[in-house]
Amino acid sequence: MIPDELGSRDELGLEEYAVTPSADDMRPESEAFAEAEADLRSRLDRGARTVAVTHNDADGLGSAAMIQAHASGPAVLCPVGHNGAYQAHDALAELAMRDLSGVDVHVADLGVEVDPDDLRRIAESADSASWWDHHRWDDEWRETVEEAGWDVAVDESICATKLLHRKLHDGEAGLLARLAELTNDHDMWIHNVPGSKILGAAAQVLNWESYVDAVVSGELPTEGETGEIVRDWMSLQEELEAEAVRTADVTQFGHLDVAFTYTRAARTSEVGNELAEGPIGADVAVVMGTDGSVHVYSHSNEKGFDRCHEVARELGGGGHRTAAGATFDFEDFRELSGYWTGLGSNKRIVVVEALMGVAGE
Repeated sequence: MIPDELGSRDELGLEEYAVTPSADDMRPESEAFAEAEADLRSRLDRGARTVAVTHNDADGLGSAAMIQAHASGPAVLCPVGHNGAYQAHDALAELAMRDLSGVDVHVADLGVEVDPDDLRRIAESADSASWWDHHRWDDEWRETVEEAGWDVAVDESICATKLLHRKLHDGEAGLLARLAELTNDHDMWIHNVPGSKILGAAAQVLNWESYVDAVVSGELPTEGETGEIVRDWMSLQEELEAEAVRTADVTQFGHLDVAFTYTRAARTSEVGNELAEGPIGADVAVVMGTDGSVHVYSHSNEKGFDRCHEVARELGGGGHRTAAGATFDFEDFRELSGYWTGLGSNKRIVVVEALMGVAGE
């Protein structure tokens, strides 16, 4: 057992707490996978008219809410992360084994490649299969998905929530329009609409059911009691983000100034944005998480380095031109423990090699 004080913010102090893995970071992957698998299977067994596999961030949950609001009958939602134990390919493999007669299947806000055979089986069984996204797709993968029988809608200029609002709800006014506006402002890093940042935080601190249920019930998940929970969480995250920026170091590789930092902060995009667009002005910001994730950012104006998604792809992930991510692979627990105690130092070379390969250095 791990003594509580080893993970306590009050006992450790900010500096140490900011780089200490959370209890979730140390949870066995098999345990988390089994729990997620059993949950999805249980809900599918109860029957559904609509099934949606989405990302688990604000845009993914906004997409789930749009799909839920459009559904004509029972809906099963399955938000997944890019670095979680249970991911998009796992959920789609589960669907591929089922009879989906009478079911509309959606995938949203997930720019990932999965097993084409699973996609084909889903499309052949389901009433419809649609993929909604705004990440960068290469032509070959899009052709593969469409040949498998899926309708693909990709618009890089807006978030998936806004795309779904236009396509499924005809852009109608009201709460869903407000959700689409706020989500787009947050997810596309526009930051001109008050309230978008706390919406992004809500997707991280609230469970996904609470987030989607709030929207379906007629209010934003940042209102009422849930709003207070989110604000308290944001206050802690802001401290962790500032510490991550303070402890970052910048190294030049070829013609690029690359900032590295290591943190338990949940909003790595806030850290990456500050390192790339703040006083440090790094060409590329690499934010390594205590959970074994790695995030690559550059200036959102796309005038400098704009191939973060290619770097992430080299590491097994994906994303956008100026914001992308992946999950590190570890050979054994000794390597993982070295990652934690060395504040990510044993994985820097992997990132540098991927970055230099993409940049042609």
